[in-house]
Amino acid sequence: MRVLLTRPQKTLLNYRVPDLGLGYIATGLRMASHDPVILVPDARGWKPEQVLAKIRTGSVDIVGMKVMTADLGACRDLHRTVISEFPEKPVVIGGPHVCGAKETVFDQFPGLDYAFCGEADRSFPQFVSLLHHHAGKPPVEALRSIPGLMWRDKGEIRSNPPDSIENLDALGWPAWDLLDPESMHIPFNLFYSKRHPIVGISTARGCTSYCTFCAIHLIEGRRHRARTAEHVLDEMELLVRTHGVREIQLLDSNCVQDKARMIRICKGIIERKLNIAWSCPNGIKAGSVDAELAEWMGKSGCHFVFLGVESGSPRIQKLIRKGLNLAQLPEKIAILKRNGINVGGFFMIGFPGETREDIARTEHLALSLDIDVAAFSVLVPLPGSNIFAGLQPDVAGRFTDCVFQNAVNHLAEVPPQELHAIAARTFMRLSLKPSRALFFLKNLNSLYKWAHLGASCGRHLRNLFRAHKNPT
Repeated sequence: MRVLLTRPQKTLLNYRVPDLGLGYIATGLRMASHDPVILVPDARGWKPEQVLAKIRTGSVDIVGMKVMTADLGACRDLHRTVISEFPEKPVVIGGPHVCGAKETVFDQFPGLDYAFCGEADRSFPQFVSLLHHHAGKPPVEALRSIPGLMWRDKGEIRSNPPDSIENLDALGWPAWDLLDPESMHIPFNLFYSKRHPIVGISTARGCTSYCTFCAIHLIEGRRHRARTAEHVLDEMELLVRTHGVREIQLLDSNCVQDKARMIRICKGIIERKLNIAWSCPNGIKAGSVDAELAEWMGKSGCHFVFLGVESGSPRIQKLIRKGLNLAQLPEKIAILKRNGINVGGFFMIGFPGETREDIARTEHLALSLDIDVAAFSVLVPLPGSNIFAGLQPDVAGRFTDCVFQNAVNHLAEVPPQELHAIAARTFMRLSLKPSRALFFLKNLNSLYKWAHLGASCGRHLRNLFRAHKNPT
């Protein structure tokens, strides 16, 4: 069957990165003898007309749609249009928002028949085969055999336990020929890259942490499951030799959790003479860093990592179950930097009950650490997280279809406008320090970044002008 995979997007992001989730599903579909095609936003933005035009050709049997909470509106619009214009085409949704909002997702998508929760690399291709075998109308008994599937059955919502894939190597690699890695010149975490083209890969799944603001466990589970070093290295070699990739980002929740495996990957990069730069833009746990690991990371081409810090307040650290030893941070940062690895820090404000004193501690910590850049955001409670679960329904609704940069957060003891002002002020104070300004300028190392920076500045100036012209 011909399966169109897409990820509607509300606004153009500041980066381009292949959608690994859709890439893995495409590979699974091919293994099951189906024919996938991927249509996702490009540098020009989200074009739903491209999806509709593809369906109108008559060459699409099923539409699979990945739903992010920030893009809920765009996803609902596309779903509504597809089922209205093509009622005979099944639309199946999955992704982070579905996993976090599984109890209400069928209400959010009127007319939806099928959804997937959790890992769907194997189960979605199984489902497509089932639809094909039963001419689009599989019996309930057959539906009950598909892990992670949710469906509407005579007005009731049924669901199966999610899949948990032990052997990640058996999934193969994402369908890189459909993901166009050669064109990737604007990476995740926009400016912190050395070479291009640049793509991200996933080497492991599962997060053993219990942070109250995160919901990744609903997709990947709590248990850490890793691909073998050899499988990761083979994928890296494919990207370098076949697609001309020169930098790779490891997008795991904590790619260094298994120290021995990470060192084997580092040694393999050197032994295979891959000559790549690489980084960890999703963040690693500071507690996993030691001198031996950092040495091999630096030798093999790692030039940048983010550390998830979130808060400088011990009280907030305890409340959000971060499990971070703040006293160790300076030492861990020093170890990384001695090995030529630049360091960034993730910080977040706006937690429930957070006070100005708590936030001041976070500001102080960010300014005192020897980091090259800090990413400040205002908390957006993600569906499925512990914080989201504690909200009243009317409050929770404010955080769907929004992004971190524009969230209106009334959960802290500080007004939302002040939260955004604090985040911007602290970011600017960090960025204007000479060493950090130099680091930023050094990373403006391609025409793609300069062009994107100009476009971004233009958008911000237009937004400021509109806000000044229409203050309400």
